Amino acid sequence: MIVLPKRGLGWIVGLLCLVVAVPVAAAGEPPVPVLVMTRPTVSQIRNVIELFERDLLSLPRLSLLCVTSDAEESDYRSAREFVQENHLDWIRFQTIHGRVEADKLFQENEWTAQFRDLVAVSDGLLLPGGADMPPALYGEPTGLLTNPTTPRRSMFEVSFLFQLLGGSRNPGFSPLLARRPSYLVLAICLGCQSLNVAAGGTMVQDIPREIYGLETAEEVLALGADRIHDNRYLDAASPGIDRLASAFHAIRLEPGRLLASLSGLDERARPQVLSAHHQAIEKLGLDLMPLATSLDGKVIEAIGHRRYPRVLGVQFHPEALETYQKGAMFRSAPGGEPDFNPRRYLTAHPPSVPFQQSIWRWVAEGLAENAARH
Repeated sequence: MIVLPKRGLGWIVGLLCLVVAVPVAAAGEPPVPVLVMTRPTVSQIRNVIELFERDLLSLPRLSLLCVTSDAEESDYRSAREFVQENHLDWIRFQTIHGRVEADKLFQENEWTAQFRDLVAVSDGLLLPGGADMPPALYGEPTGLLTNPTTPRRSMFEVSFLFQLLGGSRNPGFSPLLARRPSYLVLAICLGCQSLNVAAGGTMVQDIPREIYGLETAEEVLALGADRIHDNRYLDAASPGIDRLASAFHAIRLEPGRLLASLSGLDERARPQVLSAHHQAIEKLGLDLMPLATSLDGKVIEAIGHRRYPRVLGVQFHPEALETYQKGAMFRSAPGGEPDFNPRRYLTAHPPSVPFQQSIWRWVAEGLAENAARH
């Protein structure tokens, strides 16, 4: 375990430990990319392992640095035990120390030096999904349907992303990526929302109510699949369904922008994606731009950065294990047998599979290029 003390001589010793822990390639071998991941639950670690082992994250070697804040609500002991019990020596943990309040997130704070050192020894950052974003972080009251169960996690990640990118809440701040513009960031679902809030954006707190003016689960289900962003509405209308299939819907790619170009798709392509969110980006943060939307154009599905080309936020889930497993079966309707395989569904709706694969190819290429520059 890598622990960075907060101050004094201990801080220097902690930094030296971090440098020693960074993997070094043997002579003649390519350098080992280091990917930082927040929210390292067992399921999220399994996702990365699966992507790496299936060669979707196509790298000969990888070092995963799982980073948590000691102010977070979650207990990651089971994740540490999982890594230790399975002898996964390419996965390490690091704790960021300190407790920063909301009014200090968008400036230099107790975490700043630790973030700087993390970026110095890594090649990219992965932020996975999670619970609702606390509206206080973008200056709004909390709606009755908003459930921010991990506010300290969001504060930690929003501050990290602000230190990386800067934003409109402190336009004079000098972000870390100004000195390292090729650093890779992939932010998924809540991570994408955190990216937007860090840059100064705001959120739609409930898609059905605020975008479509709906009040019931039955009304949402009547919208049709391409306007349903979460399976919670089927669960609410038919409670008790075991292994309920995730929501899938098509997205529209913005022509000439990152997602379209890296996948080689044109404006006619409509890849299907796994969707699990009831909140969405409202006002975009500083220097962010839409890369994809829902088919009706009402929900932003992906964002990029105008200054930093290796920053990508996606509202959908290209990392989910179930989308790559041939035998994972789910129920598509109440009372029936498991009859839905996500991989089979995506394969039957081209170009969904190559589209998802292109994201991980882009991640692997970015990590390898950054590692080679170190």
